[in-house]
Amino acid sequence: KGLQVVFEEMDDLQELNPSMVFTNLFLNNLMTIQPSDNTVPYLYNGNTYYFRQDWLDYYDTMFSRMADNGTMVCASVLLHYSDEFSFLCYPGATANSAAFYGINTSNEVGANYLGAFVSFLSDRYDGHDPEKGMIAKWMVGNEVNDSGVYNYVGTMDRLSYMKEYCRTFRIVYNNVKRNIPKADVYLVME
Repeated sequence: KGLQVVFEEMDDLQELNPSMVFTNLFLNNLMTIQPSDNTVPYLYNGNTYYFRQDWLDYYDTMFSRMADNGTMVCASVLLHYSDEFSFLCYPGATANSAAFYGINTSNEVGANYLGAFVSFLSDRYDGHDPEKGMIAKWMVGNEVNDSGVYNYVGTMDRLSYMKEYCRTFRIVYNNVKRNIPKADVYLVME
């Protein structure tokens, strides 16, 4: 059995003892474009990206507690719309258009942001540090067969959409497998 989890429910999970939990990893929560005292810099493809320390602490605690309980962690790579990261959305994908947005990997900026995001997190949560835990299963997007609500890319024909999604999937897959060869990477359909 598995459950979707947030940190505030950790004590309840102890009682339920699930074999697997699921959580969302939102790029725009974990990353920021501005360095600060609360960020961790990460070099990827010659560019520096910034991760929010407070969110990393949140996931470190959650994932290490899951590992201590023998619970497998599955995580979905997602993007909410935010002004800070609106440049990662596809043209035509505007605020309040959908629940989740496809990450625009058709250009180098978007491809590198997603690559940095997954490379950093899969390196951090590879299971080698008991203080951080492990993400064993990675999902790319949510209900990707419904591009109007859960992987919104604006107006795009189905074939173009699938080509875009495949590029995104490959970026996630290659970065996860580089750091965690035994991890599984999935596409998620309803």
